[in-house]
Amino acid sequence: METRRINLEEIIIGTLVIMITSVIFLNVISRYFFSSSFSWAEEVSRYAMVWVTFLGAAYCVKERSNINIDLLSSLLSPKLRHINELAVNFLSSVACLAITYYAFLTTLKIYNSGQKTLALGIPMYVVYSAIFFGYFFMFIRYFRNMITK
Repeated sequence: METRRINLEEIIIGTLVIMITSVIFLNVISRYFFSSSFSWAEEVSRYAMVWVTFLGAAYCVKERSNINIDLLSSLLSPKLRHINELAVNFLSSVACLAITYYAFLTTLKIYNSGQKTLALGIPMYVVYSAIFFGYFFMFIRYFRNMITK
């Protein structure tokens, strides 16, 4: 029997998905039965979905379940397939590192501007930092894939 570790990433993503579902469900019930909705529900759902998207993308890289086109690699010999995989992981890690850098600069700019969300007053840099963390974790995963395979 194989034991499987549950990591923090899965817990965060799962919690956010449950929270999004619960908030939307409560908002629908409130609208239907009380003809009133929560002003903050859409904002919470939208920004939580942003975090789920970027953390989920990093998780897919970790699990090697991201979308890829394997027509070319299936035609290659095992040695060339390995070189192709190294090249893909290298180029992906470089691209993710570049996006991480620009996401950091953007998040810093938003932090310095002091912008907040309308309904909840959450600092917007919290929302924008999802891009930074998502791509930073993707960079780490692609780099790890490159050196471990």
